[in-house]
Amino acid sequence: MSLFPAKVPRPADPALESKALLQLSASRGKLALELAEPLRVGPVTVTRLVSSLDGLSFPVDLSGGVARFRHRRGTLDLMVVETQLARLASVLTPRARAALDAPSLRLSLLPTDLGLTIGVHDDHKALAFSAFFTPDEHQLQFVVANARGIGFGHHNHATAIRLARALGSSTQGRGSVIVLDDALARLAREVLVDAGARLPACAGLHLAWEQT
Repeated sequence: MSLFPAKVPRPADPALESKALLQLSASRGKLALELAEPLRVGPVTVTRLVSSLDGLSFPVDLSGGVARFRHRRGTLDLMVVETQLARLASVLTPRARAALDAPSLRLSLLPTDLGLTIGVHDDHKALAFSAFFTPDEHQLQFVVANARGIGFGHHNHATAIRLARALGSSTQGRGSVIVLDDALARLAREVLVDAGARLPACAGLHLAWEQT
């Protein structure tokens, strides 16, 4: 529940206008900065973001609203991200084509209970595999499994790993485990720094995957 639904003042110059709107709220007994309305960042929408502010105790003088607290270092408590898989696939298709050197390749993403089924195909070849998401502290990572395909001329599992790394812009990996480099921190930065707030600590989060 919002304690003080003040928004970050908008600059007069529309070119400098911040897209992210913040408000003050309470989280785990602490004062927090919270996203006031959903914000689209590329192919995803951040519908909730809560960053509790460290080093404060109640009662707190709320005069000045968000502007008074947005430069304090916080801890990311919650971030809810939604996406439409068709939109995400459209954005990622150029990466798939470049990774597999296939300019007419089509990419599809289908939801599963624990992640995604990823498929690519053109008129001559096809590949599909499962990507099971597994959180690890502040990192997002997934395991590539169940690769099957025809026409790529390479081992299907190796091709799936190469494609998965390209789709996730990943520079890290351990065998079939693909790590999305600081994905949560980068997304939080897009939201909070855009609103003039400091990047919060992002360690210790737990991923909850839900399809609707």
